[in-house]
Amino acid sequence: MSNSNELDIPFILQESMMQNEHAIIVVDSNGIIIQVNQVFKHSFSFRIGDSINNFFSQHVRVGGFTAPLQDNWKGNVTITVNESSYEKYLDIQSFRIANGEKYFQYVFHTMIEKEEIRYLAYNDGLTKLPNRLAFEENVKQLLLKPELKKHIFALLFFDLDRFKLINDTFGHAYGDLLLQKAAERLQSCFSEKDILARLGGDEFIALLPNIGHEREAIYKVEEIIEHFSIPFQLRENEVYVTISVGISFYPHDGENLEALISQADSAMYHAKKQGKNNYELSKAELHASNFERFHLENMLRKAIKEEQLELFYQPQVNIVDEKVVAVEALVRWRHPEYGIIPPNEFIPIAEDSGLILEIDDFVLRKACQQIHHWKQLGNPIRISVNLSAQQFMQKNLPDKIATLLKIEKVPPNLLELEITESMVMQDTKMSAIQIEKIRALGVKVAIDDFGTGHSSYQYLKNFPIDSLKIDRIFINDVETNRNTKAILNSMINLGHDLNLQVIVEGVETEEQLSNLDSKKCSAVQGYYFYKPMETGRIQELLERKG
Repeated sequence: MSNSNELDIPFILQESMMQNEHAIIVVDSNGIIIQVNQVFKHSFSFRIGDSINNFFSQHVRVGGFTAPLQDNWKGNVTITVNESSYEKYLDIQSFRIANGEKYFQYVFHTMIEKEEIRYLAYNDGLTKLPNRLAFEENVKQLLLKPELKKHIFALLFFDLDRFKLINDTFGHAYGDLLLQKAAERLQSCFSEKDILARLGGDEFIALLPNIGHEREAIYKVEEIIEHFSIPFQLRENEVYVTISVGISFYPHDGENLEALISQADSAMYHAKKQGKNNYELSKAELHASNFERFHLENMLRKAIKEEQLELFYQPQVNIVDEKVVAVEALVRWRHPEYGIIPPNEFIPIAEDSGLILEIDDFVLRKACQQIHHWKQLGNPIRISVNLSAQQFMQKNLPDKIATLLKIEKVPPNLLELEITESMVMQDTKMSAIQIEKIRALGVKVAIDDFGTGHSSYQYLKNFPIDSLKIDRIFINDVETNRNTKAILNSMINLGHDLNLQVIVEGVETEEQLSNLDSKKCSAVQGYYFYKPMETGRIQELLERKG
């Protein structure tokens, strides 16, 4: 458009208008025509030059509108242009330009039938499942039927585990594909009488009407969880995404939909807190704990902002000479009113809320600063830092670590990053690349909680790791259980034969220590030698042992 009276609409919008297959007209907040595209001109025999800067109502009349000021409105309309009328589907959107002025874009589509309009209003555009509006209307109508008042209904609240990680790692296109495949998998588990819908994000909801016993709902949920143990194929990537489920029952947990959803939502969050990939039945105390969770999340946001988090360190000890060879950084929350809050109470909330990345960055930065400080005092010692799944899968993590090492003047070999088996197995291809980039910096990589995850020897063969940290469950009853001892020794031998450092976690007694082969076990970590300690006490220990 080149008319000198036309508004200088941003170039991107002009390009979009010109290339759009639909008729478009732009007006300002006073109803004055600013711009029209060629499709509008040809579709309605509209004389552009004579109409720009004239009132919209002088040339175009849309039934039911006195002024073009209805934002985000959609529907079928009759449009009259130069005394000729047309049946169209109208979509109105607003936008603002650089100076803050508001304008309206009218997009005219081919007439959409009422059935199609209803479909768009009541179905999710991505998964094609019914949306929340459709679910609420269907369930409320069901609850109004007198003959069903005496029956039991089950409401199931689903949330995909680690969806945010997939979305952040591979991008939104992969996230959308996962949602579509998850919706298909859920659909395959329900009958026609059941009501399934997508609430939004990675949350789905279902109603099982007229069940004979609560156990029926539990069987159904167990079947669904089993279905989600199968990996999803997202283009060239195979990913494992499990599902957490909350269950509430009508009329026991509520006699209206809002109460049932709230109760099931609380139960779902409790299922996640218990380790994900499971289900939880609604209980009154769970609903109360959900409010406590939101309160704790708000406090945690404040804690991060006000630097209430701090690092404790637990030494790793050589079992031959009992010298401290490294320390593991462990985050603690020192609340001004409640004192020390342990990580098992706030880390799950941080993971669910997205705050975990801020905490991860804080821990990594503080650990690097501490390495430099101790080195300056003549006590260079390696610090091991746990990475969350979200942090490990960040593509820019190696660059972030390289920058941090340079800024804090940290020798790379004094930093070790701990990852778990389950993190590695989420995407083995990307994990291998990430580990190689990290080790190329000179930073060491350890597999933490070894033996508790997928325990695939394939990654031990293919991934260039430095250390294995054997989980405490393999030392707990080593004095009395021959099987435990056999498994522990086999894992230590495996690590030793692969030229890896082997650290056994959770050593608390002399008997447990005596069951370890000092020639093959590099170090131990546990309360037998040292509990996690504050920075000052570690400094004293290093000076004394040094």
